[in-house]
Amino acid sequence: MAIDAGRAVNLFVGSNQTASVTVDLLQTRFFVASITVNMIDSLIDFDRDNAVAADIFSVDGVRTAPLISGGDHWGGAGAFTNVHQASLVRFGRFVTFRLRGIGPDINACAQGVVVV
Repeated sequence: MAIDAGRAVNLFVGSNQTASVTVDLLQTRFFVASITVNMIDSLIDFDRDNAVAADIFSVDGVRTAPLISGGDHWGGAGAFTNVHQASLVRFGRFVTFRLRGIGPDINACAQGVVVV
């Protein structure tokens, strides 16, 4: 999705799904980006096997710094499954937002925003 100003993108996931959207700023620019979970819908029981993670996975194809790792859901340090930054300010062109719904009975929605 290409933009030349500010843009909001929506991501939706069901049980054990991942959604991602890459925003193209058309050129390398200074920007502010953030992602927020708007809705979590527990379809049966919201318990230990459910989780939702919304992050800015990468900028220009380089993963952002992981914030959370370990446990049943997030993998060891440096793993693809770590939870990365949810907000950042930097230079770049391609911003990739990611939303994950973990567990057998969960739906979620998030909104990513980029302002240049």
